[in-house]
Amino acid sequence: MILGTGVAMWLPFSYTLYYPVMLCMGKSDIPLPQAMGIVSIWIVVLLMVALILQQRASRAFEGVGL
Repeated sequence: MILGTGVAMWLPFSYTLYYPVMLCMGKSDIPLPQAMGIVSIWIVVLLMVALILQQRASRAFEGVGL
């Protein structure tokens, strides 16, 4: 199975479409709690990045129009 090989297992891309389809068909070799954990970690990491970038952008563009 392509999903369980190397780096692809830790990236969020295959968990958005490929994993749910395989789970519905009963062909998934990755347990659901592990998949949910990986996706949750990605959500937290990307949320932190978005909040940091939002703070930096608001400081950079705060004085526009004065």
